[in-house]
Amino acid sequence: MSSIDDEIKEEIAKNKILIYGKGTKAAPQCGF
Repeated sequence: MSSIDDEIKEEIAKNKILIYGKGTKAAPQCGF
């Protein structure tokens, strides 16, 4: 069972730079 916390930690381990924002990569909705 993997929680959201675990998923975030895994993503951080895989990528040195992460940006969490609203929307998707294709259609960001965080002001960009």
